[in-house]
Amino acid sequence: MANSESPLSGSSFGDTNRKDNWWASPLAVFVGLSLFVLYGLFRTFYPVFNPGAPGITAGSLQSPFFSPLLFAAGPESGQALFGTFPSWWPTVLSSPAILVLWAPLGLRATCYYYRKAYYRAFFQDPTACAVGEPRNDYNGETGLLIVQNVHRYFLYLGLLFIVFLSWDTVKALFWNAPAGAPFWAGTFEIHVGTLVLGLNAVLLAGYTLGCHSLRYLVGGGMRCFSCPNNPRNQNRERAPSDKSISGRYRLWRGVTRLNVNHQTWAWCSLFMVAFADFYVWMVSIGVWPGVTILSLH
Repeated sequence: MANSESPLSGSSFGDTNRKDNWWASPLAVFVGLSLFVLYGLFRTFYPVFNPGAPGITAGSLQSPFFSPLLFAAGPESGQALFGTFPSWWPTVLSSPAILVLWAPLGLRATCYYYRKAYYRAFFQDPTACAVGEPRNDYNGETGLLIVQNVHRYFLYLGLLFIVFLSWDTVKALFWNAPAGAPFWAGTFEIHVGTLVLGLNAVLLAGYTLGCHSLRYLVGGGMRCFSCPNNPRNQNRERAPSDKSISGRYRLWRGVTRLNVNHQTWAWCSLFMVAFADFYVWMVSIGVWPGVTILSLH
């Protein structure tokens, strides 16, 4: 009888017969995510240690790290929805990012693609295909990891953030509104920053709308639209044609097209949200000029 045991069973960590650079992808993920986390922590607490310094907004531009701007402690407090932080709020937590970043970060942390990426890069679980692991048992996402099941709820919040960031892009089209007037009373202008915020919103939408959970949600809970074991398809020779199912199928197909490149959307949107924040920060402190592309007076 043939031995069904894996060739790597009982092997040491890192043992493999692979000849390619299998370590390159986990290493790149480790470096990329580490840099993002370090930068994100720095920018999150920047307003705490520099309360009087700009860095959250620049004219009509608003950093996506702090959107929506609920409270603020610095010069942006006049633009915050609820003004300054209340007096009882702990000073160490007086960063607008703390109030909002947990939602988009929760979406990414529980995302099916990111889970695969950081499980491999940070926890070596698994290290890579056909490579010896530091452990021989597999318990699945149990214990503390059961929290990963809340991904679908973070998805709902992620859909809201597409609206918030799109609204920030709309506001970035109007500049120099008179004091006390609505933002649309300003001059219509397209700045480089407007395009940066717009591209960030588009990439976030591509990432969120390609979510695996959304794909299942818009499919109406059907695992297969045309399979004969689908109760709706009994006694039918072809895929269902009633409007309710065909409508969901079109939505499912649209999400699927984004889902095919979910990894690409994930990395591009992650890079772009960091760059958009950095761009607004640099413009706000005068390091980079705010370049106007088009102005309609």
